[in-house]
Amino acid sequence: MKINNVTCFYDNWDTLKEAIHIKVVTSDNIWRGQSNGKWKLCSSLFRFFKKMNITQYRRPFLEKCAIEFFKNNLDKNKNNSDLYNLKDYSYCDLLVLMQHFGCPTRLIDFSKSPYVALYFAISESSSISALYSLDLDFYLNILKEKKIIIDKDFNLSFDLSEKYQDFLQKNRNCKYPIPISAKIQSERDFTQQSIYLFDMDITQNTENILLKLSTNYFEEYGQELFSKLEFPSEIKNEIFKDLALMNLDGFHLFKGLQGLAYKAKDILQVPEADINLINSV
Repeated sequence: MKINNVTCFYDNWDTLKEAIHIKVVTSDNIWRGQSNGKWKLCSSLFRFFKKMNITQYRRPFLEKCAIEFFKNNLDKNKNNSDLYNLKDYSYCDLLVLMQHFGCPTRLIDFSKSPYVALYFAISESSSISALYSLDLDFYLNILKEKKIIIDKDFNLSFDLSEKYQDFLQKNRNCKYPIPISAKIQSERDFTQQSIYLFDMDITQNTENILLKLSTNYFEEYGQELFSKLEFPSEIKNEIFKDLALMNLDGFHLFKGLQGLAYKAKDILQVPEADINLINSV
């Protein structure tokens, strides 16, 4: 059921699966799953500042202070197996690390796989979940048309210095999120096929920005840029079973003890009749 130019609602797994398949074979999309379809797509940093009622003019300064603190104290934690040599990090890598350990950043997690994103949409789903897709090739062409600077490798690969602030300053009028990927790929990044949208405007939610852009370009070109596929929690058990057959579960997406804990959480959500299907690693 079409809700607007961007959002569609699917009440069964077969129609949702078909919609995903059509997107996979017709365009190069990146995907994000959200367990609560009522949430707007936005970065954790935007959501944090809004929740804490931080005024817009203070946000860039506070972000800079937090990043500098994290960067300057990173070497003190070299015993952590997740860390590499600081000189090997791009800014994207630093932000990925910050977000991984709980600090809000401008990064919005996406995946190159719709099924990885779908797992995150159902892992703690409420009444309505959402699966977002963004046509990456189309979007990059739009950004190029608007003369927005993008690293050819989708990576903020400059030094950990004031160049980050220079980048934000030069692109201060850009409100469109920029696709980037980590220079240093962890096992989890690789397994989850991670890619990120870098939030260029932390004064408004990203969903509204992309929705408006998508509507304008659909009217001009008849091509869908951005979409939101909503579906009810009643079909998540069917999805869980299909994803389990692809080894897309908490254990395989997170690995190690964290993976075991996520898989145990998966088991808490499924009907008793389906336990044996997902009760292995």
